[in-house]
Amino acid sequence: MSVELNERRQKLLAGGGQDRVARQHEAGKMTARERVAKLLDEGSFVEVGAFTAAKESASSVITGYGVIDERPVYVYAQDFTVKGGAMGAAAAAKIVRLMELAQKTGAPVIAMCDSAGADLAEGVEALNAYASIMKETAAISGVVPQISLILGPCAGGAAFVPALTDVTIVADKVGQMFVTGPQVVSARTGKNLTAKDLGGGKKLSESGAASICVDTEEEAFAMARKVLSFLPGTYGTSMSSISISSFVPAALPACETAVCADTMTICDSFWNRFLRVNFCCSAFRFTAMECLLC
Repeated sequence: MSVELNERRQKLLAGGGQDRVARQHEAGKMTARERVAKLLDEGSFVEVGAFTAAKESASSVITGYGVIDERPVYVYAQDFTVKGGAMGAAAAAKIVRLMELAQKTGAPVIAMCDSAGADLAEGVEALNAYASIMKETAAISGVVPQISLILGPCAGGAAFVPALTDVTIVADKVGQMFVTGPQVVSARTGKNLTAKDLGGGKKLSESGAASICVDTEEEAFAMARKVLSFLPGTYGTSMSSISISSFVPAALPACETAVCADTMTICDSFWNRFLRVNFCCSAFRFTAMECLLC
């Protein structure tokens, strides 16, 4: 029995196989397991539901928990090397179970999105899979922090899940998120649009669909760790913080550069770290996370 389990384990670690892993790397993307290892503290990952798969030797999503700067977190990473990271009933069940554990233990959830969409072979069950994830995402909203990393395609129903989380970080070189694909939009508008034109990091930042845009996956992981340091594990946990309301000028300048410069000067004077997200120059708005280091 132990030999059989070990063989199955080795197949799981191989994902979709060497050829698909090589294609993932050629596309400039890490595999799901490489991403988990980069995001979490070294050696801390414990996989949950490893042998849960639908008629496959490997699952299209990896779920588990680990620590970031000695803080427990739950993570799931879609594996594009397995059926393009397609979402089906088995994968959704793993994600929902992970969220339930996060709510029970009071720890944040970090999602790493890289999927071609629903598993069409499952038909309507694939749509129900997305619905179950959305339902659970909404259920734990405001209970534990939820962070989404867009590290590949995130299209159709999949795009609604990151939109429900607290912070969405997109890696511009590899990530795109949109509900309707570029072929359909191009046909409708008469414009020749690419996936990046429609849902790349710049466009997502402009629309507000992305909280933070960075260039690479490595930067996305570093930013996720930084964002997490500003957030409590659960809504019942208090953190030392300081309000910026008394320091920000009442009338914000129209120029983004001026606002940024003024803001950073103010922050440097009163606390050690300041994170600015969802900046909107035209409406003179910005959202910020701030934390006073002890």
